[in-house]
Amino acid sequence: FIALAIVFIHIFFLHIHGSTNPLGYDTPLKIPF
Repeated sequence: FIALAIVFIHIFFLHIHGSTNPLGYDTPLKIPF
């Protein structure tokens, strides 16, 4: 369940960076989570 929660939060931040960061989906993948 913890892993699922981490993935859910990661996707949540991915959408935040996608809407505020010009790089969109490239930046969240480079951030260590």
